[in-house]
Amino acid sequence: MILGVDPKIDYAFRKLFASQGNSVLLIDLLNAVLKPALDRRIVSVEILTPLNEKDIETDKETILDIKARDQAGRQYNVEMEMWPTATLPARLLYYWAVLHASQLTVGDDYEKLQPTISICFVNGTLFPQVSDFHLDFQLRSSRHPELVFIRQQAVHLVELPKFVKEVHELVDPFDAWCYFLKYGESLDPDNLATAFTKVAVPKASEVLKMLKQSEIEFHRYQSQLKAGRDRVAQMKDAREEGRAEGRAEGELIGRIHQAQGILKQALTPRVELLALGRGALEAMAATLEAELTRRVST
Repeated sequence: MILGVDPKIDYAFRKLFASQGNSVLLIDLLNAVLKPALDRRIVSVEILTPLNEKDIETDKETILDIKARDQAGRQYNVEMEMWPTATLPARLLYYWAVLHASQLTVGDDYEKLQPTISICFVNGTLFPQVSDFHLDFQLRSSRHPELVFIRQQAVHLVELPKFVKEVHELVDPFDAWCYFLKYGESLDPDNLATAFTKVAVPKASEVLKMLKQSEIEFHRYQSQLKAGRDRVAQMKDAREEGRAEGRAEGELIGRIHQAQGILKQALTPRVELLALGRGALEAMAATLEAELTRRVST
């Protein structure tokens, strides 16, 4: 039976990776993305922002990202951005900075700081100029990119629309997780391909299968799905209104420039006209056209 639950929706994503009982899923995901050396692999994590079902029931659950710390003290900020906006990079950097700074209190030595790594799966494309779906950002020299300023900082961006591998092309756990996040809703948890059995995807499928069978949890999932779709619709409406407003202002500027040309006046620069606002443009166009009418009639 098809799963029918999209793991990219916030409640489902946090159910998978922010539940204390599912820490094995978060560990598996982190190791898949980061591919650390054997002696640096993550073997245990403390979830610092666990999913709180009681807060969700009372509409107090507003945490979107997942914060965790591994056995070596390294910190992780993990999230799924279903509907990304242009401000996402700034927000990711801010979240990273806040989490990294939280390691120290007054009087602590900087040597206490451990690496802080942000991982964001994005259901969109922020960098269309490159085909890579996994982008790793670090502080590096612009003239000598091989020089990393400090290895305590990294931001991993995984743009899922760019991930186009078929099941038979999956080569490692990271591929398997990306495929699951992108297409998990249409998978059959009882008939998963061999590529998924090498990672914790089968367990993740069972978690979402149980979510769907719970009336309360599936209602929470559907509520977030609807809220997200409503948000997208509102953003689309706002863009259309902006385009319409822009077309109206463009027409007014065209009328102003036409009238000024006929009246042999210097054309007001477009940038100056745009700064006036629609009301002032309408008044200016009306005044110029009235002057034209007066001259024609005399």
